[in-house]
Amino acid sequence: MDPVAFEHHLTSPQGRGRLPAGATTATVDGGACCDRIRFSIAVSEDLVADAGFEARGCGAASAAASAAVALVRGRTVLEAAAVGAGEITAELGGLSPVKLHAAQLAADALARAGRRCGACGGGAVHARRAHAGRA
Repeated sequence: MDPVAFEHHLTSPQGRGRLPAGATTATVDGGACCDRIRFSIAVSEDLVADAGFEARGCGAASAAASAAVALVRGRTVLEAAAVGAGEITAELGGLSPVKLHAAQLAADALARAGRRCGACGGGAVHARRAHAGRA
C-alpha cells in the first residue's frame, strides 16, 4: 500500500462537489456500509471532457471516487468504461481488504454513468470506428 496516494485523493479530491453541465449522472448506494457515490461524466466528441462526484460515508468512498475522476478525464468513453475497481485501487496505492468496497462502489457508479452516456449516443462513434477497423 502507498498511503501517500490514498491521502492525496482523500485530502485533495479530484472533482468533489462538481457535477459538470450536460453530464450524465448515476448514484450508487453501498448498502449496509451506508456509502453513496453520485458520479457524473461530461462527454465531448467521444472523450470524457470532465467528471465529478459527490460522496458520503467513509473516507475511502470519497478517495475512490476521486481516483475514478482522475483516471477517466481525457479518455474515450469506451476506455473510461473499462476502468474497474482494480485500476481505482491501484490509483489509490492499494486498499485494505475492508476498504475494497469503496473502489467497487466507485467503479459501479462510473460504469452506470457511462452506460447512461452510451445510451444517449456517447461512445457510438468510437464503437463504429473500432468495429469498422476489424472488418
